[in-house]
Amino acid sequence: MVVYELATGKFPFTTNGFMDLYESLANKPEPRLDEGQFPAPLCAFVATCLTREDAKRSDAEMLLVHELIRDISDQHIAELGAFVATMPD
Repeated sequence: MVVYELATGKFPFTTNGFMDLYESLANKPEPRLDEGQFPAPLCAFVATCLTREDAKRSDAEMLLVHELIRDISDQHIAELGAFVATMPD
């Protein structure tokens, strides 16, 4: 959820209390990033983190070898910093 929020600048669910949040978490589709707006590796990383089924959700070891993390370079870190700097307060 944190990666999703960092990427979009907003909480992925619209809620009006606990029951709305529960409905979103239990029954609505999992949040996904728009592949037209975000890089495919970031979309895939968020998707694997927010998959509802335990058996299909990546654990920490799998996430550490995900291409998003594995291929981080100084350029990517600089680009991420520039992107975050453009976000409103």
